Amino acid sequence: MSSVWDYFKIINEQKTKVLCKMCEEKLKRATIKRANNTTNLWQHLEKNHLDIYLKLKKVNNQPKLVVEENNKIVRLTSSSLSKDAVDKIIANMIVKDIQPLSVVNDIGFKQLIQAGFPSYSLPGRKYFTNYLSKMHEQKVQELIKILSQVDYFSITADLWSSIKTESYITFTCHFIHNGELYSVVLETREFPVNHTAMNIRIIMEHVFEKWGILNKVEAIVTDNASNITNAVDQLLIN
Repeated sequence: MSSVWDYFKIINEQKTKVLCKMCEEKLKRATIKRANNTTNLWQHLEKNHLDIYLKLKKVNNQPKLVVEENNKIVRLTSSSLSKDAVDKIIANMIVKDIQPLSVVNDIGFKQLIQAGFPSYSLPGRKYFTNYLSKMHEQKVQELIKILSQVDYFSITADLWSSIKTESYITFTCHFIHNGELYSVVLETREFPVNHTAMNIRIIMEHVFEKWGILNKVEAIVTDNASNITNAVDQLLIN
């Protein structure tokens, strides 16, 4: 059986519909005559769960460097990745490495992409600004869907200041979903108003309501500053 089935399960007797175990999206598989077809499943992984897709394809699509005698890299063998998949690789790199969007305009980065993906035309900064905005919104909707399926949450809340003495508040959400423990940063917000218990409680209510968990929060962990502990007491008691 294909390794792709580690991430999907059949949900109807005709074996033509499957459920993605990661995002719970339902997919049409194939007709009865082509019941073993997994093309749609691979396409779903490539589009929505690229890290899994790359892991499963690693053996067959392992890139190879072509090197001259002076150790100069000439090219990287082209893989079967689509343009959207390469876009996502670059976007993930920008996010995970906290890179500025201007990195796509750097000469060295352009050379790297040209060597690795000769047929790929690297878009500019504006393209990836829009791409990341859409990517963020997609992730937000995926998370909201998961949170709606959970009954109990604990929260870590922290007030902190940047090196420019600008105040921020960060909320991290902890929960169990399908038997696994998750910790997700919901938001980091600038907090320019006075740090009173009432102001902190108001922003807590707004954030929790936005994510659909206001009435599901069982515990909130903070430091022992009186303003934030009083805000937590007011919120949980009410």
